[in-house]
Amino acid sequence: MRTIVGRHVRQQALGSPVLPSIGKPGRPGVPWEKPAPFREALARLEAEGLVTKEPLRGYSSTPLLGSSSLQQLYEIRLILEPAAARKAAETISESDLLLLEQQVLAMQQVKIGETYKEYQQFSATDAAFHSIIVRAAKNVFLQEALERLHAHLHLYRLYFHTGIALETIAEHQEILNAIQRHTAEAAAVSMTRHLQQAQRRLLQRLHL
Repeated sequence: MRTIVGRHVRQQALGSPVLPSIGKPGRPGVPWEKPAPFREALARLEAEGLVTKEPLRGYSSTPLLGSSSLQQLYEIRLILEPAAARKAAETISESDLLLLEQQVLAMQQVKIGETYKEYQQFSATDAAFHSIIVRAAKNVFLQEALERLHAHLHLYRLYFHTGIALETIAEHQEILNAIQRHTAEAAAVSMTRHLQQAQRRLLQRLHL
């Protein structure tokens, strides 16, 4: 029950800026009766910054990132993630390297369309790729700082409305190649280039 409800609520939060059907458990159109799973799911989304709670009105999606917020998000990512890639190239284990290779392969195999499921698959793989790199850097403070950003959740909402750029796959492959060769500076440069290109693409597509 909790898994089903969680998926339902998350799908609505990620796919739409307006959530008229999840404000209160048991409202018309919502097929579940028990309030606890809804409260738990919404509390998680609130902690991730995806929804806000309004007294007597329930929950609604937080606004999509605007130009200023998007720039600030990428500013901090450009500080943290190239450093993570540089360190990961030096310290990554064989098991994490294999996982990175699997994520790139999985991205190449995702059939990209316009459904929530297809976007979700691509986004999850994208997020996993970056998460593995951060973990491989073996710096718990760096990992915690990036996890608190919930960057891929917020960016996924933008991609859901603008489309996924296939260039992302090639850029991930370039980062992977550098980490495979254990060339730290090349890994950092590739990550920097990827983040800068991703930001540029989003700004162009959103006309910001």
